[in-house]
Amino acid sequence: MCSTGIFVFSVVFISSAISKPPKPIVCDIDDHRCLTEGAERSFEEFIRGIPGGVPVDPLRLEYFEADLPTISYKLIGASLTGMSDCKVELVKIYSKENKYKYHVCCPHLILQSKCELKGNIGPQYAEGKGSTCRVDHYDYNFYFNGDTYRKVRPNNKIHLELLTSNLEIEAKGRVVYEIKNLFNGNKEKTAAVQDFLNEHWQFADKLFRTTTMEAFMKKYIKHVNSYLSKVPMDDIFYQD
Repeated sequence: MCSTGIFVFSVVFISSAISKPPKPIVCDIDDHRCLTEGAERSFEEFIRGIPGGVPVDPLRLEYFEADLPTISYKLIGASLTGMSDCKVELVKIYSKENKYKYHVCCPHLILQSKCELKGNIGPQYAEGKGSTCRVDHYDYNFYFNGDTYRKVRPNNKIHLELLTSNLEIEAKGRVVYEIKNLFNGNKEKTAAVQDFLNEHWQFADKLFRTTTMEAFMKKYIKHVNSYLSKVPMDDIFYQD
């Protein structure tokens, strides 16, 4: 009877040990390929928002105002959609220097907003209130870098935090502008501004991205840090 019980216990124990999934191998902190794969793997969960979190797509700016040397403008109820289709192309953490690099590349982002503007875009004068604008960004890439910090939270697990965030933007594809109701609805003048923007889209993008896109990306990094505060590094950066 005793030997039978031992046999049954042994079978159950061995079966349990075999069925238990192996513990994932955590990435070496200096293995940027492993870190990148981990970040890309968790990107969908991050964008969707873990329970209790806020979805990242769309990003919203309820009110934004910028005063540039040649033009002033306001965005009211602005949204940036398309982040869920982006891809993490690089994550590097420099453990000795506590620095990081984080590259996110997006096939198509759409900015939509009500807008007010007055001033010059290059030689082209533009003015409007109650206008609407849509800007399509194709193959649009964000390159973040800055200081990072690893800390042990109350769950006794290590979490990552991005302390600073410097941003470079590269527009590999076109940026297409659609604006309505400038100059109190004057279609001819509105069309002239829109044509100039689309003909000189590189100039226009560099003019507006330094304010508008940076504002959106500050909100994006806040979402990143919120996610990192809830999910330990070992649950993100491991070998699949």
